[in-house]
Amino acid sequence: MSIRLVKICGVGVILAGLLDGTPGLHAALSPKEAWRCLPVAACFSLGQTCQVYAYGVGISAVENTVIGYLYMPLSALLSRWIFQRAYSHLEWLSLLLLVLSASGFVLMQDASSSGSSSMDPLGVAFVLGSVVLSCLGSILAEKVMKAGSSPFYIQKVHLEVGGLVSAVTMLFISGCLSERPNDAFWKKRDVGGGHMESGIFVAWDGKIVLVLVATVLQSWLGGLVAKRLSTVVRAVAQCLSLLLIYFVGDLVLKHIPFDWPVGSMAIVVALTVQVFSLAGKPMQSVTEDQAQDGPAAGHPSASTAAAASESAACSSPDAQGGVRGLQGPTLAAAQPCCQGSADSVTAATGVARSSTGSGW
Repeated sequence: MSIRLVKICGVGVILAGLLDGTPGLHAALSPKEAWRCLPVAACFSLGQTCQVYAYGVGISAVENTVIGYLYMPLSALLSRWIFQRAYSHLEWLSLLLLVLSASGFVLMQDASSSGSSSMDPLGVAFVLGSVVLSCLGSILAEKVMKAGSSPFYIQKVHLEVGGLVSAVTMLFISGCLSERPNDAFWKKRDVGGGHMESGIFVAWDGKIVLVLVATVLQSWLGGLVAKRLSTVVRAVAQCLSLLLIYFVGDLVLKHIPFDWPVGSMAIVVALTVQVFSLAGKPMQSVTEDQAQDGPAAGHPSASTAAAASESAACSSPDAQGGVRGLQGPTLAAAQPCCQGSADSVTAATGVARSSTGSGW
C-alpha cells in the first residue's frame, strides 16, 4: 500500500501537475478512469496477496522465482488471444529455452549455497495463482494503455488509484482471514530482537526505503516498456537482471568465487534473450524488402514472361518471313535483336532458378 501511495502522490500526480497543469491533475485524478482500471488493479493486488500467502506457507524465494518464470510463455499465450499476435516457432522455442535456462541458473546458484528442500503443494498453488493473476493484469494494463490517448504518467495514475483501493481492501481481508499475526497490521508482531509492535510502517529503515525507490522505478520503466513494446518483451528483458545479480552482486560485491556452471548458464540466458529479440525480425525484413522492390523484384517470373513474349514475337512465322525478306545490312541488324531476345530468356530463366533456390 505504501508503494501505491508513493507511485500516485510522489510521481504520477506531480508529473501531471508540472507538465499539464490543472487540466493534467483533473485528468489524472478522474474517478471514471480509475474505476475503469479497477479490474486491472484488482488482478495485481490479488496476485500480490497470493504471493504473500505462498511465503506464509513456507515457499522459498528460489522456488517462487523458478515457478514465476512461467509468466513469459503464459503472457505470450494471452497476447495471442487478446492482441491476436503471432509468434514464430523460433520465438516459442526461445521462450521455452529462456524459462529452462533461467530456472536452471537460479537452481544451480541456490544449490551452491544451500541444500535442497521439498516444495509445499499449497505454496506452489499460491505461486501459480499469483503468476496467472499478474500476467492477466499486465496484459489488460497493456491493452488499456495502448487503447487510450492520454500520456503514460496519467494512465499510470489511473492504474495506481485503482491499485490503492484494492490494496487497502485486501489489507483488511488478508488480516481477517489469516491466522498468522504477521498478516494483520493491527496485531502486535515480532519486528526483531523480541520487540513487538503493530502498525503498517513498523520496522522501516534505510534499506526498506531504498527497496521502495527501486520498486517504484522498476514499475514505471516496466510499464513504459509494456506500453511502447509489449508485456512479453518486458518479461524477457527482465531476465537480464540475473546477469547483474550474479556478475555484480555475487562476484563483485560479495566476492564469491566464480562458478563455471553458474556463469555458463548466465551466459546462456543472455544469448537466449538475444535469440528471442532477433527471432521475429527475418520475416519482417523480407516482407519490407519485397514491398520496397515491387512485384517485379519479388517475382522474377514477370521478367521471364516479358522476355519470353519478346522471343516469341521474333520467332513467329511472320517475323521469320520478314527476316528472310531482308537482305544485306538490314538482315545483319535484325539478327542481334532476336539473339538478344534469346539471351534475355536465358538470363531471366537463370534469375528465376537462382531466386527459387534461395527461397529457403
